[in-house]
Formats: sequence, structure tokens, C-alpha cells
Amino acid sequence: MVTEIDRIEKLPRADHASYDQDRIKRCHPGTRVDILANLHSWAIDNSSPSVYWLNGHAGSGKSTIAHSFCSKADTDGTLGASFFCSRDEAALSNLQTIFPTLSFQLAVRYPIFRSYVAKALKEDPTLGNRSLSTQLVRLLVGPLEYSSISTVLVIDALDECRDLEPVSAILSLLSGHVERIPNVKWLITGRPEDHIRTGFDIPSLRSLTKSFILHDVAVLDVNKDIALYLRASLSEGVKRRRAYIVPIPWPEEKDLETLTRQCDGLFIFASTAVMYIFSSYYDPQDRLKDLCRSDHGILSEHGQYGLDCLYAAVLEEAYNALRFRPTDKAAKRALTMLMSAIALSFDPLTSDDLADLLNTKSATIMSLLCHLHAVIKVPVLDCHPISLYHKSFFDYVTDGSRCTNVVYYVNPDTQHCLLAEQCLQLMNSRLRRNPCDLPRYSMNSDLDLKERRKRIGGALVYACTYWISHLCEGKISQKAIDLLEIFVSKRLVQWMEVMSLVDRFSSVISGLHKIHDALSTSSFNDVGQIQKLLDVIYDGRKFASEFRPAVQASASHLYHSALPFAPDASVIRQMHVADIVSEAKVTYGKPSAWEVHDTEIYDKATPRRQAFSNDGKMICVHYASRFQQTSCVFDVATGERLHTFQGTGICFSPDSRTAAVAVGDKSAKIWDLQTGAVRAIINPDEYSPYSYQEGGNCALAFSPSGKYLLIPSKDQMQVWDVSTGEMMWTTTRDDMPPSTLCSTSPNQEPPSEDFCPDRLAWLQEEPPLVVVRHYRYCLAIHNFADRSVTRVFDVPDSGVNDCYYEFFFGLSVKHGILGISDEGILYLRNPYTNQLYGTIEGKRAGSVTFSDHLPIMLFIGEFYDISNPRSPRRLKTEPRYYSRPVFSPTQSLIATVATPYIYIFPLAACFDMESCDASTPFETVGALGQSYQRLLSVSEDAKEVLYIVWQPKATKLHLGDDGITETEVQINLGMPSPVVFAPLIVPVPI
Repeated sequence: MVTEIDRIEKLPRADHASYDQDRIKRCHPGTRVDILANLHSWAIDNSSPSVYWLNGHAGSGKSTIAHSFCSKADTDGTLGASFFCSRDEAALSNLQTIFPTLSFQLAVRYPIFRSYVAKALKEDPTLGNRSLSTQLVRLLVGPLEYSSISTVLVIDALDECRDLEPVSAILSLLSGHVERIPNVKWLITGRPEDHIRTGFDIPSLRSLTKSFILHDVAVLDVNKDIALYLRASLSEGVKRRRAYIVPIPWPEEKDLETLTRQCDGLFIFASTAVMYIFSSYYDPQDRLKDLCRSDHGILSEHGQYGLDCLYAAVLEEAYNALRFRPTDKAAKRALTMLMSAIALSFDPLTSDDLADLLNTKSATIMSLLCHLHAVIKVPVLDCHPISLYHKSFFDYVTDGSRCTNVVYYVNPDTQHCLLAEQCLQLMNSRLRRNPCDLPRYSMNSDLDLKERRKRIGGALVYACTYWISHLCEGKISQKAIDLLEIFVSKRLVQWMEVMSLVDRFSSVISGLHKIHDALSTSSFNDVGQIQKLLDVIYDGRKFASEFRPAVQASASHLYHSALPFAPDASVIRQMHVADIVSEAKVTYGKPSAWEVHDTEIYDKATPRRQAFSNDGKMICVHYASRFQQTSCVFDVATGERLHTFQGTGICFSPDSRTAAVAVGDKSAKIWDLQTGAVRAIINPDEYSPYSYQEGGNCALAFSPSGKYLLIPSKDQMQVWDVSTGEMMWTTTRDDMPPSTLCSTSPNQEPPSEDFCPDRLAWLQEEPPLVVVRHYRYCLAIHNFADRSVTRVFDVPDSGVNDCYYEFFFGLSVKHGILGISDEGILYLRNPYTNQLYGTIEGKRAGSVTFSDHLPIMLFIGEFYDISNPRSPRRLKTEPRYYSRPVFSPTQSLIATVATPYIYIFPLAACFDMESCDASTPFETVGALGQSYQRLLSVSEDAKEVLYIVWQPKATKLHLGDDGITETEVQINLGMPSPVVFAPLIVPVPI
């Protein structure tokens, strides 16, 4: 029988995150008394704000204060859980581990809380790996709300977590849920970095937060505590160093005053100075005198200069100590490499593991570090990892403007690459088949994870896990390329085997995708070598994707099933023919080559449409059934589902950080794509959580900058300011004019039942121009600023009442082309002037899609080069069915529907890329009010060119022909013509 304890034990968490760990020190007795008293008063006061932000610069003592507070609160029974973040450990700098770890600690402490969490895990065992929003609600807020527990939760050093969002993901989430659990207090410490400050500035969180800024406390008051700490620490240190005779009392008062003044309110300076003074092999009196003699003074705020001088002194001494060695230059290089490995590692390593990684001896490691104990934590036990004492040392040694001595400057670009080389060398020499010596056909779960990692070895596990990260963080060298060539040709499958054994196989596909992109965008001398690498890495991605479910469960099935069932054309299979001689042989039904698509996305529901995010890393697929409509966001590289949203439509913001989902006929939710939390509800008065089952709208669109969101409904369209939640403009069915085009029904009115704006695309933001398809009625360009409407295309009489009639449109703002497909003819027009460039005849009406990455258009399964829209060229196309295709904005990819699948293809697999002139220049122009030159037309013999030069403060419009002669024409600046002034990129024929 599975117990509650069994369920919570399976929560993924950071094992060493709580306050009661050796890596965190508490305040020295008698120091920080007032601050700690203030914290304890806040914790027990029911009327105080729910959140306390302890804010301070590096080295101001935030973590020691948090540790002391936790210790007292734990004794008093008010502490529920704590998470002390650290950039030095992957688990402690990962946002995904914070909420599950806090939940686990609470479940251990409170049985009633454990019952609710166990129930949630029974319903969904994957909660620990879900989005941050789901974790917070299901693992923390819900159980705390139901159990009515009064407790305090602590998150220390939040700034040390890897969070690339402009607003802290954790704080953004807490802002929406803190009020639900008023009995719970949150103590959060962190540097005042931009994303932290912005998070606490969220209105709903700001009103519930009490802030205390450590660096605003008077330096004299802090220095009193520092003097107390120094006096006690130096006295205790002397007692431990009995070999040295010092005068009593020691230190002298004047030396203590000098050292205290140098600290300038920074406890990290004081603690580093104490460790420096009592370094092995040196007389403490001499060390103290050296520090006091170099009374640097404080030349920059927050004591940074003084701290830099102290760190420089520590490093200078460590490097000078190597000058007596026979190979002092090699020793200095080794020390720099060792410091780099400690400072830049993504997970701390023990001395034995560092020795393995750097191909040296553990004794050498300890010898090199003997003079750096003031800044590097070297444990007594070999089984404990070596790490930096404080992040301020990392900031110093990796910043070339602060660490000015090139001998011990850790250059991230160079050193990351060197560490990648060490990882590759270790893998090339140590990787082998079945590294855990498991029986044939074993499942990974047959052996405990810790035992699997132990058998593989800490250094090899680190190298396999982080070699790609190091390589992509640094500047890739030719030596790294040569090592990578050996690795992919001999060790790639064995690397996948280790990644499966350590439960990290899910990162294989994304990692290979990352390294493929890094190599593709870098320049190297040997292009042929790089292409061979890319071919193998691409094949490795296909191989890992195809057999992922089996290999994740059993690493041995790489050889028992994956390699035997791989296509004969697979490069990976060809490299490992000798490994599968004794395995199963597939004689019938095996494909000869991989499918051409990069990624396959499957869901039982029917996909209706899809859209890429602007960064090309995500794709949203909208599914619709009779009773429910959902939009799912997937990772393009791996096909993993990232989010699922209920609603009738979705669109990505231009920065790809958020998505708008239609919820109701005139409302939308803005979702954070990192956390999975709701940032805002646009038009909350119309919000209806159930209207997605009744129809609702399906088309949403952010403006090019992301400032506005257009929400269409059956009877009107509204443009909302996303940041303020205000409605800026609106247009209704009554604004639609009769047709002004040559149509079969010039006075045609829209169908009586609705307005039907079902497809739309922003043409420009200021003034807001949007191309809108009114289903079975017309295509129009709406100017929301003056509510004017220009009808570009009208549905003929024969199609108005035909339920099977549909026309399509596509827009490329970059290329300045609007394509309209109707009854087998594609019209290519200028969206600003409605000038007809040309037509293309097709077999039927079909979707038209433009790429913003290349001058390419797709129309009814045929690709066209639109470098010159007046003469689009059909490209040599691979025969393939494309249903509702979309191009990736930043990559050469295309996604298409083949129910129930979504396939993502590289464009190179769809048509002959060499036949497309991707280098055709496109002249970029600015928005209205900026200077620009625009090409308007070129004569048939390409000898005469008409162009416009616009100066924002001028009253003249210059029309030029052949680029030499100019004629001035007076214009009315009060009413700029959209033909002349609208931003546009027009292709220049060669």
C-alpha cells in the first residue's frame, strides 16, 4: 500500500536547500540584534504585511541574517520551510525546485498539510515537474489554504536563481496568490536587481510587502557589529594558532578600527579578512599589519573597491606562492583553470571529481588551493564539494573591468570553452557501453539512481550533463571542434546511455538542438568538418526523438531496440553496426530513412491551426471539439508540451514571454509562458470561463511592439492597452462602408447574422492599421485611429450564401505584400496602395503563407520566390501535402497539420534552397516620423528608379528618378497619405 510519505518522497526537490546546512553561517552573537528583533516581531504580528523583503547589496549579510532568523523561528515553532538559493549548485539555482522543496518540508512538519499534498500527488504524480504556476497552486497555496496553517516560509538569495524574465517569475506568481493564504508569512532576501525590484513593484504585491534595505542602515551602526565580530573572531583565531605568539590584548584597537573602517558596512569583507589573516603558513600579526598598511579607502559605493583590493591581495599571494615551483608558469595556468572550474561550474564538484575533470591529482588540487581558503570553501572531507564562499568573489574574478590582472582573470568566453574541452576529453576516454554493469534488458529503475551515479563517477556525470552548456557559453575553439568530431563519431550513443541512466535523457534532444544552432551560427575555417558534425548531430536528434520513450526507461534499449530499428541510412546506426551484431535483426517494415520532419507533435484532439512564437522556440496548436477548445504550447525542438490553456484562440506576444488566450466573446487572459500564471485579464467585465464551449472569438493579435491587443467579437473589434487594461479603440459592424471596389455587388452588406472577423494581421501600430478577414463578406484594412475602413476584396455574390465558400489571405509586412486567394487565383497586392503586383493561378482557393525569414511564399503546396513580387518564381518543390501551414519567424522551419499530428519541417526539406535568392536586398524603413528612403517603382528596363526621401521636420517631399535628379513637391503634413508615409519594405529587383 502506498502511504502519504511514499508519495511526497517522490517529489523532485533540492536536498540541501534548508537553512540548517553547513554552507550557511549565522550571525555572530550580539550582532544584527535590532534587525533580527524587527524580523521576529513581523513574523508573529498577524496585522503585519504578509511579505518581508530583506534587500541588500552583495556582502551586506542577507543570508546570515536569514539563517539566524530561521534558527530562532524553528526553535519557536513558527518556521515552516526554507530554501536558500545558490548559484553554485544546479538544484539550488533552479526555479523549478523551489516550490516542491518548500512543499516537501511543510509536509514533513505538518501532517494535515501532508494529507492534502499526498492527495494532489495521487491525482497527478507529475506535479513536481509541472509549470511554476501549477506547482505553487497545487503543492503550496491549495494545501496551505485548506489546512489553515500559520507559518513562515523563507526564500534566501532569490537573485542567485537563473531567471531571465524581466519580472521575477517567483514574485510574479506570489503576487496573485499571497492574499489567499493570509496566515502564511514570506521572508524573501535578494539583491535589488532589476527583475527583483520590478517583481516587488507589482501593485498587488507591493501593498502586501514590507521592505528593509540593509545598505541604507547607517554605516557607523553596521560597523559596530562588524567591530564586535572582528574582535571576537580574531581572538578565537589566535587561540587556535598557538604556534604564533601575539601580544595580549590582540588585535590593537587602532588596527581593529582601521580594519573595521575598510569593511565599510560589508560583512563579507570582514569574514574574508579574518580567513585571510589566519591562512596557513603565515603569521597572523603580519597579515593584519599588511591589511592595515594598505588602507585603501573606499573609492566606490557599497565598498566594492575595498573588497576588490582584498580579493586582489588574496589572489596575488596565491599566485606568488607558486613562483618557487620548478614549473611555476604551468602551475599558474593550472591554478587559473582550477579557479575557473570552481567559479564557472554549473554544479560544485569534490576534489576527486575536479581532479578527474582536469586530468590531475586530488593532492595537486588541494595544494593549489592552500592559499585560497579565504575565498574558496575547501571542505575537510573529500566527499564534500568545493565551492566559492560568496558570489561577490565570482562577480569580481569574472569581470575584466574589476579584476585587471590578466594572470588570474577568469575570462568566461575562454574558460567555458576550456572546460568544455576537458569534458569532451573525459568523455572520449571514459565513456563505454553499460557503464553501470547492469544485466541485459535491465530497466533503469532496477538500480537506485544514487548507485547509478556512483558507478558512472561524479566527474563523468558532470561532463555528460554540462559539456553542451560550457561549449555554448564560451567561444568555441578549433580544439573543441576536433574533440567534438571524435565524440560524435565514437561516443554519442554512449553519452545518450549515461544521460538515460542519470535520468537526464529529456535534455539530450534540446541539448543537441542547442549545439547544432551554436555550430550553425559560428564561423570556422574548415566548413566541411563543421558540415559533417552538423549532419551527425542532426541525425542524433532524430535518433533520440524517435526512440525517446523506450530509452528513457531503459538505457540498454539503445542497443536492444533503438539501433536495430533505426533506418539503414541513419548515420548513428552506421557508426554502431558492430554493436548490434548480436541484437535483433529487422528484416521487414523498417524505413530506409528518417522522416523529413524535425518534430512530430501528437494529440488525440483535432488540430485546427498553429502559430510559432516570434523567437521560433515555441509553437501553439489550437484544438477544438464539440465540447471544448484548448490551445497547447509545445517546445519546437523537442515537441514537449509546455502549457495547456482553455480558450477559443491564442497569440504570442512579440517578445515571446506571454500569450493572450481568448476567454469569452470580448475578453482575454494574458499568460506568463515561463511560469504558466495569469498576468492580467483584458476586459474582465466580459470574462466568461465557459464561453469557449459556446463559440466565442478565435482570432487575437498583439501589435508589433506588444503594447496593444486586438480582440475581435461577433459584432465589434476592440484594441486594448495591455499594460493599463484600457480600451483604446473600437470599430463595429456599422463602420463598414459599402464596397468601393469593382465588385459584382458594389453595395453588398455583410451577412445579417454577424460581423465575423475571423482572421487578422497588424499592418502597422501607429496609426493602428489591421488587415481583417470578415468571413464570407470581405477583406478590409481597418484604421482604428479614425475608424476608417478600406475594403480590399469583396466576396462575389455567388459566395455570400455558400457555406462551402472561403477565401484566404496572407500578409508580409517585411516584404510589403498582401496575398488574397479566391477561387483558384492568388492576387499579390501592395497593402498600402492596393496596387496589384500580379496574379498566380492555382487549382483552387487555398491558404497563402509568407515567410519573414526568407522572401518565400507558400500557396497550395507550391513555394514561390517573391524577391520580385511582379514576377514570382515557382521553386523546385518536394511533393508534400501542406495543410494550414505557418512559417517560423526566426528559423527556416514550417509547421503543417496532418490530423492528428503537427509536423515541423526544415525548409531545406521542402524545396531547393539554392534556387531561392535569399540574398535579395530589402530596404528597411522606419515608422512614421523617422527619416527614410523608399523605392517606389523601377522601369521595365531597370534604368529608371522612382524613390521618396522623407525628412520628419521638412515640408518638402522629394521625388527622384535615376537617383540623381530630384523634384520638390509641396505636401500637406497634417494629413499624411498612407501611400507615402506608412512604414514599408519594398523589394528592390536586381
